[in-house]
Amino acid sequence: RVMKFLELKRENDLIGSSLEAAVVLESDNDNMASFLKENIGLLTGLFKVSQAEVVPSAAPEMESVEGLPLKVLVKKASGSKCPRCWNYSETVGENKEYPDLCQRCTSVMSERRSNGK
Repeated sequence: RVMKFLELKRENDLIGSSLEAAVVLESDNDNMASFLKENIGLLTGLFKVSQAEVVPSAAPEMESVEGLPLKVLVKKASGSKCPRCWNYSETVGENKEYPDLCQRCTSVMSERRSNGK
């Protein structure tokens, strides 16, 4: 169902690729909210977006998901695009050694360098 919201934003030219998006989720159901918070790290991969966030209360622009205690907002991801992973991140440019990369890719490149790869 979240993918449907992403597709609508793509059709309306808010985003091109889903990696240009951030998904904001909210649920007033304690079980759903806990599940989302516990699995936030998996949601970016599941939705193929750069950022995912669970918020404690719904913003007026959030849309309800039919049949679920869930509200969703799809917006443009913040930060710059990392040329290695193509994700948008506010950490791009923070590392002087790898100024074009996000923090995650910087860590990978540093590890590869130290392992001689």
